[in-house]
Amino acid sequence: MNLLGHSAIGLLTPPGTGPIAAILRPTWTFGNWVYYTIKGDYETRKIHSPRVMFLSSLPLPTYPIPFSGISNGAYMTSIMEENPQIGLAIGDRLVMGFSGKNLEELMQSTGSKPVIRQIARAYNAASENRIGAWVQKKILGNNTKQAHDVILSYLMKGAKKKSSLNVLDLH
Repeated sequence: MNLLGHSAIGLLTPPGTGPIAAILRPTWTFGNWVYYTIKGDYETRKIHSPRVMFLSSLPLPTYPIPFSGISNGAYMTSIMEENPQIGLAIGDRLVMGFSGKNLEELMQSTGSKPVIRQIARAYNAASENRIGAWVQKKILGNNTKQAHDVILSYLMKGAKKKSSLNVLDLH
């Protein structure tokens, strides 16, 4: 239900109104955290973690690439921290429902875009650095970092593909 709340906020705040959604999502999460704390339901409160609040506050763009899916789907980090395989499977089904592609296909397609390719390569280099990996693990948590690395590997498959223009240049 809370993921539905985040998604509804994302859908009700059209592209270009990122700051509004970036305020509403963490406010929704914090409100739930307080509610479940008062109620004494600490297991449910874990879903509304500071990680979720942080990710949900990112005013990420929707166009040309729907990075806003990260902030709209911030609750997925709680699921991935509990079990990365289940989190990835749920993410895969959600992506399939919205895009008609599985998670791996979508990330490869995204990674093959020229602008994203350069960003992905730089991010991957930072992720492979021991300090960068340590920082990611601290921010994401151990299990979420595992899921992150799987998704990044999909993105990098696309980023490593030669574009048709590059292939023509070689001949």
